[in-house]
Amino acid sequence: MMTNLYRMLVATLGMLLSLAAYAADKCPRQDDKDMWDAACFESVGTERRVKVQYLARLPFEANGKAVIKIDEPYEMVAIDATGLVVVSDIEYWGEGDYPLNQEGVSRFNVRSKGPNGERIRKCGYFAIDDMAILVQAEYDHCLPFHEGEGMVCKDCERYCSPDDCHTTTLIDGTGFVIDRTGKVKDIFSPPTLKTVCDTREPPKIWKEGATPFLQCARSNNPFDHLD
Repeated sequence: MMTNLYRMLVATLGMLLSLAAYAADKCPRQDDKDMWDAACFESVGTERRVKVQYLARLPFEANGKAVIKIDEPYEMVAIDATGLVVVSDIEYWGEGDYPLNQEGVSRFNVRSKGPNGERIRKCGYFAIDDMAILVQAEYDHCLPFHEGEGMVCKDCERYCSPDDCHTTTLIDGTGFVIDRTGKVKDIFSPPTLKTVCDTREPPKIWKEGATPFLQCARSNNPFDHLD
């Protein structure tokens, strides 16, 4: 009986060691040093941290932050020297975002769940040079910073153009123009689905995955815009 118990203990220990080695191989992944597994992190309240045993593996830059990608669900994050995630879900689609935005400002998102389990996503802005949060994630949609201003909205929806989402349109809700400190410089009313197009026909709307797209019909009537 003792022999069987000993074998069970050895088997359990071997399994735990194998699981630890498997996790270590994904912190970061051996085939992609920029990609980390979600198991490399731990949650403490509302904070996320890289587990202490993996801190030495982070690729810290001159600003004291490390920017890495998390697999499943996919996310780019910035991490400080203590392992804390200081910027979550970094936007990096193109020239308007990290790391190419000429304003030195990029967008980030904070995701959570509502009281009924619904997914909630809010956006804000951070400084690319030191990864400091400039505008807290309190808006429903944020457009890339341009000429010192960011265009954001609440109670609204953002639709992509058909050309791979190179341009976007804010629909409904209340729009705001803010500076890099978050100060509101202007308030505006985004168009509705009924007014967004200059034609008599309603826009064509569809989704690709979770991304909504909008396309206005081309009009051959030169007087449509007068309505």
